[in-house]
Amino acid sequence: MEMIELVNKDNLTSDDILNIITVVGRKKDVIIVKNDGVRNHEQYTVIIISSKHPDKSFRCDNDSLQIAIKEVLKEYVAECF
Repeated sequence: MEMIELVNKDNLTSDDILNIITVVGRKKDVIIVKNDGVRNHEQYTVIIISSKHPDKSFRCDNDSLQIAIKEVLKEYVAECF
């Protein structure tokens, strides 16, 4: 499935998330997914750092991992694809 299609999906499956991680890695970019259990709000942080634009990163903090990944992916796809 194309990255653009994943951005528009209502719900990401675990396979979709693994696909995103794989595609980001193949582009030599970095993806960080963090679950901060200490926080009561916005426990998930997702960051993608572009290898072609090292000063450019995409980040989202959210209570939902799905929403955080999709928000970061939207920005990433718009700038890097």
